[in-house]
Amino acid sequence: MGNVVDVAFAAGGVVHQGPRSAAGAVAHLPVDGCVEPCVCGRTGCLQAAVSGQTLVRRALAGGLIDRPDFSALIDAALSGRPEAIAMFEDRARLVGRAAAMLLDLFDPEVLVVAEAGANRLPACLATLRAEAAAWSSAGAEAANAIRTTSFPGNVLAVAGGAVALDRVYAAPMSSDLQLVAS
Repeated sequence: MGNVVDVAFAAGGVVHQGPRSAAGAVAHLPVDGCVEPCVCGRTGCLQAAVSGQTLVRRALAGGLIDRPDFSALIDAALSGRPEAIAMFEDRARLVGRAAAMLLDLFDPEVLVVAEAGANRLPACLATLRAEAAAWSSAGAEAANAIRTTSFPGNVLAVAGGAVALDRVYAAPMSSDLQLVAS
């Protein structure tokens, strides 16, 4: 969860991409009661409801932060500002509902969530897990499958590196690989 909302899933040690490399495109799943406009032209998409941009816009409009900076919003929550904490808890509820759907659909052993509130605010992780348990047919088992990322401050860099290294690890001796030294 950031400005973009997506998922990746793996089975048998292989990340599933799909025939159009679009597996995990959950950004435009509908969210009941959400009236936020989305970049796709519709309203009520998951990404529009929970993106970092949406939270920052709301926080700026409410005078909670003084600059359009997501880290300022996190800092406000970490310092105990109730309005900031409430924003992250609301986000955790929506992410928990989406997680419940993914847990029911894929029945994974583990669901790793890279969401700033859940990664930095223990109450948000509890909220996310409780919501997933309430909405998943697996109940409490669903909550037990949810983990936070071990690299919360570097999700994009690690994800990008993982994609780049996937090809290297898949065929480390291939002549198709070209390494550039700087």
